[in-house]
Amino acid sequence: MMAHDGVELGDDPYDEKLHAYVRSCAPRPYALVEESFSEDDRARVSVVGWGLAFPTGPTEVVREGEPMRLYCASPESAADHLALVRRQSVFLVWPDAA
Repeated sequence: MMAHDGVELGDDPYDEKLHAYVRSCAPRPYALVEESFSEDDRARVSVVGWGLAFPTGPTEVVREGEPMRLYCASPESAADHLALVRRQSVFLVWPDAA
């Protein structure tokens, strides 16, 4: 049985093909980190949003504890949008790249 844009499985539905397929479709998480400065010019950073970058291109951003949901064409455009709205420097950080 072949699903649309899917993968045909063997006899065991939990075989490696399934896991490989899911990994290939999974969105990649990222953080949007805001940089601000205190009165004594000390830098401070905080996570202002978490995003999911989908393999097909679009991205979705949410913020914990606040009713914010943002849809953008790319993680970079999400960072640019938040920087403009918040009037602060916002950086894109890929946690799995550390």
